[in-house]
This record gives sequence, C-alpha cells and structure tokens, in this order.
Amino acid sequence: MIILAVMCAATLGAQWLDFAAGLAQMERSGRPVLIDFYTDWCHWCKVMDEKTFGEAKVKAYLKAHFVTVRLQAEDREARVTFRGKTYTHVEFTRAMGVSGFPTVVFLDKTGEPITRLPGYVPADQFLPILKYIHGECYQKQMSFEEFLKRQEECE
Repeated sequence: MIILAVMCAATLGAQWLDFAAGLAQMERSGRPVLIDFYTDWCHWCKVMDEKTFGEAKVKAYLKAHFVTVRLQAEDREARVTFRGKTYTHVEFTRAMGVSGFPTVVFLDKTGEPITRLPGYVPADQFLPILKYIHGECYQKQMSFEEFLKRQEECE
C-alpha cells in the first residue's frame, strides 16, 4: 500500500487547486497563479500534464513559486467567481480568451491576467516562461526574447 502511494505521488504533476481555493491561496501567499484550462478528450492536455507539469524541474518550480489551478473548460455546471461575477467553466473559459486546449493563463499576484499560452509546451521551453512570469520581467519592459538572452538580469 505504501509503495502504491509513493508511486502515485511521484507521477503527479503540480498540486492542482480548484479556482476558489487557488485565488484564496494567491491572496495568502502573494504568488502568481497558473490556470490550466483542459478538457477530458484533449490528447495534448494529457501530454502536457505528463511531460511538462510532471517534469521534475517544472514541478518543483511551480510548487515553489506559483499557485496552480486546473479548470475543466467544458464543465457547464461548475461555477467560478472572478471579480464579482459568477461564470460556468465554459463561460469563464471564453471570458479568459481561451479557444483551444490546452491553454495556460497566468494571473499576477493580485489576480490580474498577465497572458495566455495556448497549446502544448515542452518542459524545457516552459520552465523559462515560468521564470519570466515569476520574475515579473514583463513589468520591467523586457521582452521574452531579451529575457532568454539575459535571464540573470531580470530575476
């Protein structure tokens, strides 16, 4: 039984929260939020979960620096409240500009949307994006391309 629990824990990616718990955690921790918009039928969502979110360095960086939220984009029953308005998951997905899956949306530590990242992103490309967002390089007028050349100057 213990071996099974360890094996299950080792295969999990980030610690996923629902939207309300994620926003509450953001307020307590002062960390930015990563929202993973997914669907059950989406092949690339499963690949992203396994290969990107499950990769050790990405997993550790997310745990240390982000609040991670997972949202089933096609759920018409579940609801989220954002900025005083209540949405179904479908409505919220549209409100955040998500049109394909997987899509990751980043919110800053106050809940303000930063950017949206559509499609599958391999772990080795995703980690620099996380560092760019966490370092708030976008607020320092540093392009992502510039960041990739001079990462140490933004962090």
